[in-house]
Amino acid sequence: MIAARNFHIAESVTSSIMMPDHDINTRGDLASEGRLPLMLLPGMMCVVRLWSDIPERVAAACCLVIQPALHLESSVEALAVRNLDSAPPRFSIAGLSMGGIVALEICRLAPGRVARLALLNTNARPDAPGKSELRARQIEQVHKGGLARVIRDELKPTYPSASRDHDLELKALIMDMAMKLGSEAFVQQSLALANRNGSLGYLQEIRCPVLVVCGEDDSLCPLEYHEEIVDRIPQARLEILPHCGHLSSLEHPALVAGLMHAWLREPAPQDQNTHSIKEASTHG
Repeated sequence: MIAARNFHIAESVTSSIMMPDHDINTRGDLASEGRLPLMLLPGMMCVVRLWSDIPERVAAACCLVIQPALHLESSVEALAVRNLDSAPPRFSIAGLSMGGIVALEICRLAPGRVARLALLNTNARPDAPGKSELRARQIEQVHKGGLARVIRDELKPTYPSASRDHDLELKALIMDMAMKLGSEAFVQQSLALANRNGSLGYLQEIRCPVLVVCGEDDSLCPLEYHEEIVDRIPQARLEILPHCGHLSSLEHPALVAGLMHAWLREPAPQDQNTHSIKEASTHG
């Protein structure tokens, strides 16, 4: 296991904007104060409710909150390009799980446009060996009308911490978000995750402030995955949330909001090239 740097156990935080899916909350009154937009990218089969009331809690530290969809393309790179096409010239970005994977790809394509990066419950590796067979089986079942069964029996049990096993409201929300997105979204996202290259070889090039959040009970993206991210990024710090599984923003929204608010207040490097050569070559 790679040794982590700059981490501690997050214990407590002391301390409009929940929007329809794919919407933008505009707060132009704060833009003049130098506060950048914040892009929030959801996990697989999740919608904006994944972020609970975090947008409201961090509103004072950003000028607008953007919450795009992650089911309109079948590759991680295409999802990154789509979101860059509609994003402000410069922004902070936070992604949970699949959202973190896409956020890393956005950083790779357009590093000059990303002022800060937050990675929650995520993974910089390619898809795990043997996972393609599982995804192919799930896609086949979903094509046959089995989305609810796949979510209920295979995804939902892996998301929350075991300490929240009796949280029926959280479990119902997981099902509701997934069923709202539907079968085609599941297929698109599964293909994108299955075919990704991973970001481990790129991480050392990231030069903006990076917040990495891990749930100590996360079985999908365990601590080891987050340690190897922090070990490779010069300005990264790791926060480990106790009694937390894969959905930190829902399991501990106040704690995550406090960490993100402090991260949004960190000085960001000066923008040098708004549109990077990497992004230009992608479009060309």
